[in-house]
Amino acid sequence: MASISQDKRTQRWFCFFRFGGKPFNKSTGTKDQRKADQIRVKVEENLDLLKRGKLELPPSADLWHWLISDGKRTGPISLIEPPTPPKPTFSTLFDGYFASLPPDTAKRDGDQSHRDNMIRHTKHFIAVLGDKELPLSLDDWQTYIGERSRGKGGSRRRKTPTRKTIEDEVATVRMIYRRWAIQNGSTLPPTDRQLKYPTRPAMPQFKTWLEIEQQIKAGGLSKGEVAELWDALYLTPPEIRDLLDFVKGRRRKNDFFHPVLFTAAMTGARSSELRRMRISEVQFDTNMITVREKKKQAGQETLRHVQMTPRLAAVLRDWIQGGRHPGGQLVFCRQPNVKLTARTLYRTFKKHLQRTRYKVLRGLHLFRHSFASNLAASGVDQRRIDLWMGHQTEEMRKRYQHLRSTTDNPLDLLVG
Repeated sequence: MASISQDKRTQRWFCFFRFGGKPFNKSTGTKDQRKADQIRVKVEENLDLLKRGKLELPPSADLWHWLISDGKRTGPISLIEPPTPPKPTFSTLFDGYFASLPPDTAKRDGDQSHRDNMIRHTKHFIAVLGDKELPLSLDDWQTYIGERSRGKGGSRRRKTPTRKTIEDEVATVRMIYRRWAIQNGSTLPPTDRQLKYPTRPAMPQFKTWLEIEQQIKAGGLSKGEVAELWDALYLTPPEIRDLLDFVKGRRRKNDFFHPVLFTAAMTGARSSELRRMRISEVQFDTNMITVREKKKQAGQETLRHVQMTPRLAAVLRDWIQGGRHPGGQLVFCRQPNVKLTARTLYRTFKKHLQRTRYKVLRGLHLFRHSFASNLAASGVDQRRIDLWMGHQTEEMRKRYQHLRSTTDNPLDLLVG
């Protein structure tokens, strides 16, 4: 049996009953005696059903709320809405992606310099658009391209990035964003055909040191334009010999810089290819170097073979077999089997050449430009240049085609 009584102070009605030998005195939550009596009747009915075994009380249920709701509720109603999870933003997207990568990402995502570039690209997106909530619209992608092409969000040293740089940044973020969009059923990122990029200026043709100095001396160039001219520098064979002799005269006992510079100048190998080159790939018996490249085919490492000149063979033999090499499998290193980073190689380049006339040189990639340009100027067949250089675009070939010497002018055929 259940009964009701009114609290004189609050005027609210309470329901008293016993269950399992324990007394219960619960507030009905009303000052209306009629409503309180209806609750009493419902409690009595459900207690009777419990005693007869027609209803079963869940183990974790609150008895009072279960009785007054006819077994539909096991606890009080919460008027506080559960907190909504925060919407994903650029920061959470990028942090989650890089945290999901395995510790050894060399096989899947390139070496450390590649990962550093990806992190730099994502920071540029946040710098331009802010820590924006996802998903992104087509206007958001286009806004980034427009703002980035005006120099926002990048390095202070180079205010206006090239179209190629912006394309690379968009490609990085698009790859990360695509994974999130597929997992969350969101719209996929736009393709390059849906986006409008700034007009890409023609890449400057490679020029000699003398040509660049004459153009700078004429005046009227900004710092950025001067920097672009030095980016287009190629060294002639005598200039390369002078530079190598200069570096050789400044070398220290275990300094890898002279042999790595010599190899870059004589093979046209990229910085990344030099850093992962192994001693087993330098074949002194056949005077051939095997270069492992990753740019020719996406996701696949390919090989190319470059012939060593006698001077290069002598330099590498002295470095590897002359007691100066630190040991291990890598050709160029400071410690056995510890690969050089791109930053270390670049800083070493700048450190050796600072306060000299060679301080204007931009980096090791200069020797790749020089290698192709000098081969073309010597009349070497383009197919052989492509074979030695590895992956080349038509745009890159056009930068040194003006150097190719021809005995016959093809325009003469039009007037004969």
